[in-house]
Amino acid sequence: REFGCEAIATGHYARIGRDGAGRPVLRKGADAAKDQSYFLWDLGREQLDRAVFPVGGLSKTEVRQRAREASLPTADKAESMEICFVPAGDAASEFVEREANALGLALPAHGRFVGPDGAAIGEHGGVHRFTVGQRRGLGAAFGERRYVTEIDASTGDVRLGSRDDLLTTEARVSGVRWTSIDAPGAPVEATVRVRHRGRETPATITPLSEGRARIAFHEPVAAVAPGQAAVFYDGDLVIGGGTLVR
Repeated sequence: REFGCEAIATGHYARIGRDGAGRPVLRKGADAAKDQSYFLWDLGREQLDRAVFPVGGLSKTEVRQRAREASLPTADKAESMEICFVPAGDAASEFVEREANALGLALPAHGRFVGPDGAAIGEHGGVHRFTVGQRRGLGAAFGERRYVTEIDASTGDVRLGSRDDLLTTEARVSGVRWTSIDAPGAPVEATVRVRHRGRETPATITPLSEGRARIAFHEPVAAVAPGQAAVFYDGDLVIGGGTLVR
């Protein structure tokens, strides 16, 4: 609006639809392998009404073919598989360190690995190097397969455990946005995705006060990581989402 533009177009693989009242709703991209609706759950109807996703109804193959026909130099550009703003070859932790230094923020450089019982079993170089569910790149050998099951940034402890220790049937989210439906006053049945490439799991979502909700999964889900998004779907419709806090 400030620039006098009618809409903003992005390259996300997602689609805009309309509900029975003519209001905009968010739908998955037609190419299931490239769908990026997970990242857009926090758009409200005002933003969706001015959003255009030109490639959302196309497959990646069709997009490349149209790019070739238009003689675009990126028509055969290699796929970007990681975080787009992190330079190739860099670890995400290196990006975080650079940004923190530029802002004058001190990241903790040490911490403890702890086992399921809370006893120390090793040391690490900072909690920003890890995410819940991580198995590779722990920087230490423990004699058996271990996963990051919990991160306590206040103490610097990174808890390790087994694959089974990652499983949960409940999660809490904050900052809930009901993207394509009116805010419900009762529990909602939906499928929930807790990471971009994760599978959708049937769940009951119970709205709570102050923009929070409780998610009761109908089957155990692994590696629910605080800080990531939980996105709610009804078929190809993004009905809402929130930020995982527990």
